[in-house]
Amino acid sequence: MQDPRISTKLARCSRGTVGGSLANADPAAEIALVAVTLGATFTYRQGAASAEMPASEFFVGPMMTALPATACLTAVRFPRWRDARIGVGFHEVSARRSDFAFASAAAQVALDDDGVCRRLALGVGAATACPLRLDTVAKALEGTRVEPAVARAAVRAALADIEPLSDLHASADYRRRAAASLAVRAITDACRAAEAAHAR
Repeated sequence: MQDPRISTKLARCSRGTVGGSLANADPAAEIALVAVTLGATFTYRQGAASAEMPASEFFVGPMMTALPATACLTAVRFPRWRDARIGVGFHEVSARRSDFAFASAAAQVALDDDGVCRRLALGVGAATACPLRLDTVAKALEGTRVEPAVARAAVRAALADIEPLSDLHASADYRRRAAASLAVRAITDACRAAEAAHAR
């Protein structure tokens, strides 16, 4: 019979961490996508010195980051939106439940009392070598009552020039189309959640 102290120690060693997932830089990782979408800030330590780096500059390729080779990621800080009506949406598609995603999308939306979009953050992941924040979609939708057709057009325009990954699991064309569809769903869900928050 295995010593229970060993089991406990092994369990602690195998637990994943937010920092570990970010440093691993898997293009399909959900936490990395959320960090880029929300504009998180990473803190790392190199020797005796600490420094910060925005999430938008941290990921440089599949399983590659801009973190110096001798540095250790020590903290991640997510900005907090203080708007009264906030909603979030997240969607991904994979071959099987809990598998790595072929494409994913995350959105956070803030609405005013009239249902007009005050702020929007949208990102897509898994479809490209690094998570991408689609700021042009935010510019197109902020200041409007978000309509699905307008959101769809803005997302498609934002994804027109990206270079999706292509492998034995999914083609580049499939990933582009999936990312666009998932992004619109994420925006829609975020808007509905923000409206529901106002109703409460």
